Amino acid sequence: MGERQGKGRGFGRRETLPFSGGPVEKDYLPGINLEDTGKLLFIMALATLLGLGFEHLGFSKAIIMALYILGVLLISTQCSGRGYGAASSLIAVLAFNFFFTVPRFTFVAQGAEYPVTFIIMFIISLITSTLTLRVRRQARAQARSAHRMAVLLDTSQKLQRAASLDDIVEVSSAQLCRLLDRTIVFYPVSDAALARPVLLSPAGVEEAPGGLLSAEEEKTAARVLGSQEPAGRTTEVCPGAMAYYFPVCSGDQVLAVVGVVLGEGEQVDPMDLSLLQGLQSEIGFALEKYRLGEIQKEISMQAERERLRSNLLRAISHDLRTPLTSISGNASILLSDGARFEEGARHKIYGDIYDDAMWLISLVENLLSVTHIDNGTMEIRRQPELCEEIVAEALRHLSRQAGEHHIAVDIPDSLLMVPADAGLMVQVIINIVNNAIKYTPAGSAITVSARREGEKAVFEVADTGGGISDRDKARLFDMFFTIDNNRGDSRRGLGLGLSLCKSIVEAHGGEIYVKDNLPHGTVIGFTLQAEEAFSNA
Repeated sequence: MGERQGKGRGFGRRETLPFSGGPVEKDYLPGINLEDTGKLLFIMALATLLGLGFEHLGFSKAIIMALYILGVLLISTQCSGRGYGAASSLIAVLAFNFFFTVPRFTFVAQGAEYPVTFIIMFIISLITSTLTLRVRRQARAQARSAHRMAVLLDTSQKLQRAASLDDIVEVSSAQLCRLLDRTIVFYPVSDAALARPVLLSPAGVEEAPGGLLSAEEEKTAARVLGSQEPAGRTTEVCPGAMAYYFPVCSGDQVLAVVGVVLGEGEQVDPMDLSLLQGLQSEIGFALEKYRLGEIQKEISMQAERERLRSNLLRAISHDLRTPLTSISGNASILLSDGARFEEGARHKIYGDIYDDAMWLISLVENLLSVTHIDNGTMEIRRQPELCEEIVAEALRHLSRQAGEHHIAVDIPDSLLMVPADAGLMVQVIINIVNNAIKYTPAGSAITVSARREGEKAVFEVADTGGGISDRDKARLFDMFFTIDNNRGDSRRGLGLGLSLCKSIVEAHGGEIYVKDNLPHGTVIGFTLQAEEAFSNA
């Protein structure tokens, strides 16, 4: 088999593949086909019988000759190979001579016109069969061309719709297999290494050649990845491989390695070569587009992380100054002139220092939790916990302003349990209740409830404050988002508390939400999977 070994390095460069020549057309296949031979004999016998009938009815010999020419035409359309057309032309002449010329039933013909008649009849029959075969070949070529163009167009459309790397690999493998009608092994490249291959065979994966995914075949594909040159069958590199491997590249970077399984002496239509170039280009473009998209996503994520860090540092530097200044100022007053203040005044200063310190402690805890979530190091130790105990523990750690509100607890089922990390869930409830305390006027009612709804446990913190606008509800759980506080408090939040609550609840597989508390106020709630009491007993 002739060879044209690939020297190119991917799409965008002209690359030749080892598929030289084309499959030998069936019209030129040597040998005898029993089915086609039977068709030839049947049609010639039928033409002879019809000719004998027409002769008995008094038809001229020209009509009988036309019958044989029609038979040759039918044989050329029904049988494979030019040999059958030539054979039918010769048989038609001999049969006409044997059955319809004097003396009958011999191959001797009387009359000088018969040899010329036989020659003309043979030439007409031969030309008829040749033209018929040519039309058949052109029809098949047009059908193949239409099939190839349909594959290219279909590939382009499917790759444009592919949303993931798996989709690209699946579409590419299927279209290559469909175009070449050969088993395809497709190695995506990830982090400069071969990823898990995809195998596709026209007859089904079960019928794919054994050993195609062996370590030796993978080494051949790895050679292609390293050298960016074709390897495998029909090449000088690893010629014993089962497939011919070639790279799909973008510039000098290999995006995939594709293997086409070839049998001994197998060839591919040269028309498929140029179409394969088109497929390589489409596949390479799709892989490059995906790679650039992933890079863009990573850049966007890095930019977002940097933006969050900048916002965090800016917020910390701005918002820590006020409580730290208050703590240091009040402590300085107590150290220098504390004895001159009355007990009530000193107690108020102590209270201010305590409130500022507790605010800083809460802030630091939230910052540490945000850091753990951002780094992916948050450990969630789930175990069955009583909802009543979680709420009771959270209410013991509220801000000092909790005394200015009417806080109630509503948990009808004292045995309601959830599989959760108790420490994290306590932090969630503390953040939500403190948020209600901060944003509602003194004297407002705050109710902390927990109930079962189907297989879910629903926690809610409802207040009777002024409520939250629909615009603010959409951003309530975003990091660094804060609602304007009109209390005149010297401290303002960093917008971490509710964002942290959302991350913790979702890490437990739950959902957090906000809604209006009719007739006025706000409800912030979240759901967790409920657990039957004493289910582990």
